[in-house]
Amino acid sequence: MPRNKTAKRLTKRAAAPTSLANAQKMEKDFIDVPAKLASQLTKEINSLKQKEAKLKAALNKAKAQTKASEGKIKKASKANKSATGKKQLAVAKKTHANKLKIENGLNNQLDETSNLLNTILSKQAKFIMIGKLLNQFEKEWSKGAKKSKTAKASVKKTTKKKKVTAKEQSPTEAMDTPANEVRHDEVTEITS
Repeated sequence: MPRNKTAKRLTKRAAAPTSLANAQKMEKDFIDVPAKLASQLTKEINSLKQKEAKLKAALNKAKAQTKASEGKIKKASKANKSATGKKQLAVAKKTHANKLKIENGLNNQLDETSNLLNTILSKQAKFIMIGKLLNQFEKEWSKGAKKSKTAKASVKKTTKKKKVTAKEQSPTEAMDTPANEVRHDEVTEITS
């Protein structure tokens, strides 16, 4: 029977450290969150940079196509005298307008992508800084906790010594204080 009771005590004692372990795990997760978010933003930044490079390449291609369509418009305007020349000019102007729309759309997408990239870069810098500050705070906190533990231990030792010396004195000895031990900063009542 006593063995069963000791086993129960062990299980009860084991329950307390798990709650402490959960709190420590949550604290560690909290400290790790900015680093995780920064790494996730790094992935997004890389994908946005790839998208930006593709948009720049597509924009350069669209610019080349608009220049080519402008050349076709010039050729068609020279051959404007015939009916087929007029049709070629109308088709060239229509394709040129389509190429300009595509180019403007690519410019807008590129601007949006670069703005989003700048925003994400600033957020990433913010998360990195938050992570550094949390780590610095944790180090300072642990140093302060160590100092406070040592200070509390020394205070406890000195208070125990004072209590022992006060108990050792008799009440008459405590009342008979020499004149040089009287403190002048305390308010004392003088009777005559």
